[in-house]
Amino acid sequence: MDKEAINMQNEVLNRAAGKITLKQDPQERRKVIFNHFLEVYDTARGKAILRKLKGINIEDFFDQFLSYGFIEKFLQDPEVEDIIINSLDNIFVHKSRVGLVKTEEHFANQAELDLFI
Repeated sequence: MDKEAINMQNEVLNRAAGKITLKQDPQERRKVIFNHFLEVYDTARGKAILRKLKGINIEDFFDQFLSYGFIEKFLQDPEVEDIIINSLDNIFVHKSRVGLVKTEEHFANQAELDLFI
């Protein structure tokens, strides 16, 4: 993920902290995030970040923001009982019938990992 996109997401997250939950209706969460996105966009820093992100697809931004990224496939797999993320190293999953499995997935950099956490 681009560093500027991470900066933009961090700005939105800072404003949305304590205002969204996993139990909320997905459309309601999207609305809250969108409103905070508009607040960030309306600042000098937000406009500078968006200028660097020329051609950003807003729908993709929100879809990515509201998803768990590449972790989503592990969450959807009924065989996965545990996901182990240890720094920027490869991610391990514990599968019910196989045991501990090292995956090829990992976070590209610390900022991406911090955003996920």
